[in-house]
Formats: sequence, C-alpha cells, structure tokens
Amino acid sequence: MAQITRQIELDAKPDVVFDLLTDLDRLPEWATIVVDTRDVSQRPLRPGCTFRQTIRVLGRELDSEWRVTEHEPGRHVAYEATTPMGGSLTMKQTVLSREAGSRVQLAIDYELPDGLVGDMLEHIVEGQNERETERSLQNLKELLDG
Repeated sequence: MAQITRQIELDAKPDVVFDLLTDLDRLPEWATIVVDTRDVSQRPLRPGCTFRQTIRVLGRELDSEWRVTEHEPGRHVAYEATTPMGGSLTMKQTVLSREAGSRVQLAIDYELPDGLVGDMLEHIVEGQNERETERSLQNLKELLDG
C-alpha cells in the first residue's frame, strides 16, 4: 500500500477551507483526479454517508464507491473508497487554525486496482500520484487565497 502525506498553509479561515474541502459538488474545481461526484446519500456529510465518484488515474476513468468514516464539522473528515477492479483508498483531511489562516493536513493510503499497472511501473505511478496531490493542494490554495 502506498502513502502520501502533505500539508499546505492557506490564508482562508478554517471553516471556509473545510466547507470547500467537503463540498462534493466542487471537488472537480480543485481535485485533479475527480471527474464527477454523484449519488450522495446524505447532506450535510456525516459518518456513514456514501457517494460515487468517477476519478481519473493514469488517463483512465474509474468508478469508485466512497464512504465517510469520520466527520468533525469544521475540522476533520475521513473517507474510504473502493473500485470494482479492487483498488482501495483511505483519506484523512484535517484543517487546523493558524494565526494568518489555516493549515490543511492530508493523509492518503491507497492500493491501485489489480491490473492497472505492473509491479515495475508502480513506483512511477506513485510519483505521479504525489504530483497530482501537490497540484490539487495548489488548486485549493488558488481558489481560497486567489
């Protein structure tokens, strides 16, 4: 299983940041792999809420099933996701207050779907996923700090 851990400093207030992070309809605006989100079972989000997403990995669109596992309004949200091909992901997003705004901490653990890439290409894909995470956080910063 691969892991990605990142954080970013933002000028926006924590509640504004958290609202954007958890607005599933706006994910494609900043999260580079998200194509769309649909079939959200409950709003506002809370533990047990489910939804479907189409994500783009290595140029391929994959359907995925998501479930909210933790939700502390304004501060923390965690998800689990699976794909029909066998891939899985857990993601935790935490928003912390800081003097000039907020800090987002992001932790992702994932396993690629079976057959998506061979063992020899796995390290290349991991690098690509890390770059996508960095781009997504930069997009988030541009939206909020713009």
